[in-house]
Amino acid sequence: MDALSPKPMSVTPTGSDDLANALLIALTKGTDFTVPDVDLNGPEFELPPSTGPNYDSIKKLTDDDLTTGKVGGTGMFDQIMVSLAAHLKVEYTANRIAGAEYTKAYIGVIGAGLQTASQYLLAKDQSYWQAVMVQMQARAAEIEVVKARVDLEIAKATLVRSQYEAHTAEAQYGLTKMQIANADAEFANRVATTAGILYTTANLMPAQLAHQKEETTGLDYTNTYILPAQLAHQKEVTSGLDYTNTNLLPAQLKHQQEETQQVAYTNDFLLPQQLAKSKEEVDALVYTTTFLMPEQLAHSKAQTTGIVYTNTALLPEQLAQSKAQTATIVYTNTNILPQQLAKSKAEVAALEYTYKTMMPAQKIQVDKQNINLTYTGTGLDYTNKNILPLQKALVNEQVQVQRAQTYDKRTEGMVITGAVGKQKALYDQQMAAYQRDSENKLVKFYIDAYLTQKTVDEDFPIPLQFKNTEIDEILKLLRKNLALGS
Repeated sequence: MDALSPKPMSVTPTGSDDLANALLIALTKGTDFTVPDVDLNGPEFELPPSTGPNYDSIKKLTDDDLTTGKVGGTGMFDQIMVSLAAHLKVEYTANRIAGAEYTKAYIGVIGAGLQTASQYLLAKDQSYWQAVMVQMQARAAEIEVVKARVDLEIAKATLVRSQYEAHTAEAQYGLTKMQIANADAEFANRVATTAGILYTTANLMPAQLAHQKEETTGLDYTNTYILPAQLAHQKEVTSGLDYTNTNLLPAQLKHQQEETQQVAYTNDFLLPQQLAKSKEEVDALVYTTTFLMPEQLAHSKAQTTGIVYTNTALLPEQLAQSKAQTATIVYTNTNILPQQLAKSKAEVAALEYTYKTMMPAQKIQVDKQNINLTYTGTGLDYTNKNILPLQKALVNEQVQVQRAQTYDKRTEGMVITGAVGKQKALYDQQMAAYQRDSENKLVKFYIDAYLTQKTVDEDFPIPLQFKNTEIDEILKLLRKNLALGS
């Protein structure tokens, strides 16, 4: 077996499963999760057939249904006339109607028949459309039946949902069982953690003590040989710092002053935007606390399983690794540290060469960089004096544009002009045009009323407002409103 492969763990049963089963039985005692089985496909849920008189074609009445144009025809008027004539004949034969009265009665019968025919002609289309309306109402009733079918399907879906809810409730009880088992596993985890701590105290700490002793030996060697070399190296570094304080730092100070002006600009304009962004990040942290941390809690439980595996498999490997590191330190003290001492001496020689040979050349280069920094500082001065004020003026004008949406004057009191001012003037002109249009419509209404009355009655008097003097005043006002002069 590979040394890095995980080793099988022996888990001692804690009895949590039996306890959870017993608790589940106690919790579900007296509770029924079954749902009655309802057959929605039974005959009592069948829909009526979609055929019958509601779908028959309605016959539209025609003139032939009224009369065929001859005596004794098949039309409704022909049949009425036959019946009325027969009744009239019976009365005439019985001598209850004389000749002249017979003529009057016959004429009356014809008039009644014509009236009936006229009513028939006027009502035939209405009767047809009433029949169509009744048929459409019947079809609408069938559509309601279809809606009832949809309601039945919804009832099926509701029944299925109830079944799922019942299963969900049962699963919730199962979840309670798992939570009980997890609590017992948490107790077992604490026991395993205690065993890991005892193993560390008994095995790893002695190895760490030996490792510490070896490190102490290395520190003694360092104090004896390496630190003096580092002291000499530090002196060389100090000489370089003196050169930096004399030559480089003044130029950096000037550059820092320019950056300070930039920082001030950032505090005035950029930081408020960063504050708004920070508020959004706070909202993100609230979201993390509400939704992500529960997931991290679950991840922490998974890490507990990893700790058990570490105590069983990884800690012995770490003990062997610690022993190997101790051997490495012994080898370092014996072989590598003398080589490091020689390397440190060589570095000191290199620093001496740098101080005597390279630093003068670097001074020449720094002088040239100072000239460049001078030009850079001049550019920053130009930016602070010219570009940033223009940017501020641009932001101010943008504020004025937004202010123009609700106010008629700028912040300094000047009347708003330009494109926005022309738009406001256009809106005012449109409002005035709407008012003039309303006035013109009112005048036209009065004129139309007068003309209508004048058409009906030629002697209708002229209103006082229609006199020449009044009309002249109105025309003057209209010309003035249209900027046409008086």
